[in-house]
Amino acid sequence: MSEKDSLQTWLGLNKTKLNQSIFKTKCAKWKKWQEESSLHIFPCACPVRNPECIFIETYYKLENALEIMRNEAVYTEALNSYQRIRDNADAVIEWARAYESLGLGILHFEPNILITVQAEPYLYISTELPTNDISQLLKFKEIFTECYYSEQYENY
Repeated sequence: MSEKDSLQTWLGLNKTKLNQSIFKTKCAKWKKWQEESSLHIFPCACPVRNPECIFIETYYKLENALEIMRNEAVYTEALNSYQRIRDNADAVIEWARAYESLGLGILHFEPNILITVQAEPYLYISTELPTNDISQLLKFKEIFTECYYSEQYENY
């Protein structure tokens, strides 16, 4: 079983706990997110967080990471395309433009997920995603970011 499959299984097994935690927590943003899943969730500003809120945020971040990780074939295709044109500066800019939507969607993706437990003093829980399962994603992000923030891209 791959790490992505294990993550999918964990999310499935904990769906009931997620719903119970959302019902129990006093943090209204999670109830709103449950009703409207496309809602942007801002970081928690509570000085000390309750266990339900920590669990919900962990679930939320892992679910988002899995959605990004599922596109591994798309990242592989983009990298193969890049390899064919990498020595042609204009073609590389066009490549970055063609994959701009995909690249911007993963710009803030990190394989190390941090969940704030307490603001002062700052304490967090760290969850490391399996980098061997997302090597194409990480390579695509690296190349896209380099192209996207280049002077050539800005002036194209």
